[in-house]
Amino acid sequence: MDGQDTQKPLYWALGIGLATFFINITSFSSSSSNGVLTSCSYIDYFALIAGAILFLFGLLRVFKSKGDNTAMLLSVAVIVLGAVHVARGLGIIMSPCG
Repeated sequence: MDGQDTQKPLYWALGIGLATFFINITSFSSSSSNGVLTSCSYIDYFALIAGAILFLFGLLRVFKSKGDNTAMLLSVAVIVLGAVHVARGLGIIMSPCG
């Protein structure tokens, strides 16, 4: 198998990872007292699940991309994208709760 065949799943993973920024299945609740935010809860289930799958897929592809620098770079990009989506899904970053 040549490099293009081994990189194709990584390009698909990057595409799915980018699409995950636009697809949301969220739960959000907040309460305030006297105009002050007292509690806020946010989770994006789609980002959390897709991020975990991307992260694990990227890790698996790192081990399969021995000697192929492009595939290694793409695998690391998928891992980082997966980690961002997990953090986003848990409301750690890019959350309406601040």
